[in-house]
Amino acid sequence: MIKLQNNNGVYRFFARTLVLLAACPVFFFASPGKAFAEVRVTAGVERFSWGEYSGGGKLLDESGPRYALGLTWLMEGQSGLLFGYNGRLYYNDITYNGQTSGGTFFSTKTNYQGMLNEGVLHYRVDADIKPDETDRHYLDLVGGLGLDYWIRDIKGDTVVTGYKETYMIGFLRAGLAMLPVKSGLEVAAGLKYPLYLSEKAGFKNAGLADADLVLTPKPDVSYYGSIGWRFNNALSVTFDFDSYRFKESDPVSYTVGGVAASNPMVQPESRMEVYTLKVGYSF
Repeated sequence: MIKLQNNNGVYRFFARTLVLLAACPVFFFASPGKAFAEVRVTAGVERFSWGEYSGGGKLLDESGPRYALGLTWLMEGQSGLLFGYNGRLYYNDITYNGQTSGGTFFSTKTNYQGMLNEGVLHYRVDADIKPDETDRHYLDLVGGLGLDYWIRDIKGDTVVTGYKETYMIGFLRAGLAMLPVKSGLEVAAGLKYPLYLSEKAGFKNAGLADADLVLTPKPDVSYYGSIGWRFNNALSVTFDFDSYRFKESDPVSYTVGGVAASNPMVQPESRMEVYTLKVGYSF
């Protein structure tokens, strides 16, 4: 068995995190003439699921819990355009059940570590809310443009060789949000669509090919939604749903030991779903 080599992916991941956290105060103080309604920090547990499909059958399934930290902010205003930010870090080992290219079924662990950064734009419908009407809700049209980056490290064993995949997804989302003036029910829902898709399969370090492969899954529409409750004491509890849908990529040819592989590589149709229960604190 050929072991995966250690790399600096974890260190790069945390370096990006530090840059993100350092940049947030700059956005906070640089906005002329407007203040932020809130900065919210969240922590939660995700129920993650990833499946790959071909010819109507399921090739593999990954599922299990992941841990997530989040940071959001949104500009203050009763109507019109409001700018915001959404960021999230996620990490954990989950269970992998799949099969080799020869059809042998096996089970292992997959480690996920990733980061999402998204710029958000709200258009708040003018509802003529008075300052003392704290039990009312705003209705927002929401658009977001973001980048989701994760490393998928499939562990090997004595039979199967493991390898790493690096995903970078640029996405657009659009939907509606109902947000309380002070406290109460929070609801949001909408659609997502990937504008950019890149998957790098680390076959070279695993000894599976002479070079790493870059695959480009084809985009498809997916859904997101959330429901939660905001308390007067700045605490909130939220249940989120998020997803991606990717169609099968075009085949990519590769060589092993200078010899062309008999079958080109494809990324099968893939479906990801994430259910998150999180607690937030706003200030």
